[in-house]
Amino acid sequence: MQQRPDIPTTLDAVIRFLLADVQPNLSDKSLAFRALIAANTLAQCAAELRAEPSRSAEELARLRALMPDVQLGPIDDEQQRAQAIATLDKTLTERLTNGGLGAFNELALMAHLKSSLRTTLEVTNPRFLLDDTLP
Repeated sequence: MQQRPDIPTTLDAVIRFLLADVQPNLSDKSLAFRALIAANTLAQCAAELRAEPSRSAEELARLRALMPDVQLGPIDDEQQRAQAIATLDKTLTERLTNGGLGAFNELALMAHLKSSLRTTLEVTNPRFLLDDTLP
């Protein structure tokens, strides 16, 4: 049985089409540039889709470690994982806003924030290297 390609693979095919067939054959420089921007935007979307499952699983694990007292419902799929992350993010924000770090381990919090930034930059700007010496 033949299966459809996944979304990132489909996006990759559109990117190749734009860059190999469309953009080089456009005489209008402005339109050629916009085709290049469209291809780069699609590449960004494909990279985010590929990275999302592992990124969200890692983020959820870090947030749970920071706030083990927050009760969450079952997490059986990506939608429930996203809801749990949103709940934990909101709780973390409220706790930091209302009372500082409180019971949080400051080092664990900084590690979480750096990891979140690193994983975002790996997808959104892979050429940007986050210095490991940051406090």
